[in-house]
Amino acid sequence: MIFSTFKRCTGLYFWSLLIASWGIPVHATGFLLKFFHLCGNDYVSATLVIIGWYSMVTGQSMVLYSRLHLTAEKRRIRWVLVMIIVDFFLFHVPTTVLFYGSNSSKPYLFSSAYEIYEKIQITAFSLQEFIISAMYIWEAKKMLHSIGNIKKEEARSVMLHLILVNILMILMDITLLGTEYANEYSIETTYKSTLYSIKLKLEFAILNRLRALVKSQHLSTLSGETPSPAILPSFVREPKQCQCTGIGGIKVSRSFEVTSSIPSIQEQTSILRKNSVATELELDLSRPADRRNS
Repeated sequence: MIFSTFKRCTGLYFWSLLIASWGIPVHATGFLLKFFHLCGNDYVSATLVIIGWYSMVTGQSMVLYSRLHLTAEKRRIRWVLVMIIVDFFLFHVPTTVLFYGSNSSKPYLFSSAYEIYEKIQITAFSLQEFIISAMYIWEAKKMLHSIGNIKKEEARSVMLHLILVNILMILMDITLLGTEYANEYSIETTYKSTLYSIKLKLEFAILNRLRALVKSQHLSTLSGETPSPAILPSFVREPKQCQCTGIGGIKVSRSFEVTSSIPSIQEQTSILRKNSVATELELDLSRPADRRNS
């Protein structure tokens, strides 16, 4: 499905989605070998579990992060990447050490610590996804308010779909936390793979709809149509006035729109306006000096 959807196998969204999707069966296979003792070497099954866990959990957060710029300003989402990186070292690395220790020849030295840290890390990663989902909900809610009475059924449908999907993912994470704190380790490990598989499919569907919405607005901008303010994020500011002095002391007062450098809708609007200003300056400066002075 991923390779049939993407025309080019590049970009953070593609690779994070591919890694997250492959991490799910690898994680499940590792626990299958561990629970049924299908592999004589416990380190093999432990390695599969760890690789799948890294890809599945952090990969899922990277999928959400890779499309967060479509709704939020770049300055607001930069710290999300910092949070993902910090959580990786704080909760993946220690848990990996304790997990290998619990599957070693002396598991009693690590089991108690692993049980405690397992609850800490699953709470931390769930909180991480709560925060990212809450950002999607907040930004989508502001977009819905900006739509107002303008008839934009497709934009409204996408925003509502985005909000509902993220609320559903938060509820699913809560059920996962319930199995962990109920000390149902076998249920939690198998349920986690199923849960992340469902969440990834939901994210794939809504993020593709969101991307298609932004792309359609981008194409309408290139064709010369004015982008509808209904689906512009709230951080797009009102036009401001500026004055610049050209050759011959000619003063030009034009308005421009301050936008984020990431979202394509606002970026294209700003580029078109700036190009228009540059063209008018060139035409004015190409006239004879006496005509300009007159």
